[in-house]
Amino acid sequence: VNLLLLVTAVGLLMFSGIGGARAALNYVSETMALRVATGEMTVELWENGKQVPDGTLLTGLEETIQPGRAYEEALTVHNSGGLDEYVRLTVCRCWTVGEDRQTSLSPALIELGTPGPGWVEDGTASTPERGVYYYTRPLAPGETTAPLFETLTIHPDVLSSVTLSADGTAATYDYDGVSFLVQAEADAVQTHSAEDAILSAWGVGVHVDESGNLGLKQ
Repeated sequence: VNLLLLVTAVGLLMFSGIGGARAALNYVSETMALRVATGEMTVELWENGKQVPDGTLLTGLEETIQPGRAYEEALTVHNSGGLDEYVRLTVCRCWTVGEDRQTSLSPALIELGTPGPGWVEDGTASTPERGVYYYTRPLAPGETTAPLFETLTIHPDVLSSVTLSADGTAATYDYDGVSFLVQAEADAVQTHSAEDAILSAWGVGVHVDESGNLGLKQ
């Protein structure tokens, strides 16, 4: 039996600085809940050295976000179960107005940096809004991964991005009144028969060497 565990967290802050943390999501499907009940595999998403409270990210950020300033945002995965695990972390970023995602605005201006030591990105699964990352070595019970990212920065270009009216007489700031949304989803697969288990659970081909190090098949 291939064991798969999923933990999801969401954070939403108003770029304008008047919102603060606005959204929380802690989702485990019925199937996942049954597997968690075995007590053998559990995985936790940690932020800045602490377990994400109530599934909410970005709780430590100030309500007024200064473009160009790097804020601490170290995302890690902690193995709180009793089995060795391979872990994956999926991070999504986008701009929203209310419940509506703004696809015309650039997610790249929500900067999360490059993957840290021990992480590899699956370029075939990643998009401008979503990054999919695998930890390349098995995580023993009680262990925590190295941070996937260290900081979050809103690029200063949000202050100068404007759209001119058809007659060129008026300009609208593209990022005025929008929010930025960051979502993180951590999941894990058992190390037993790892290549087959990962292909079955995640649908991705990997190779695992004699030392247990994981690599993605191209």
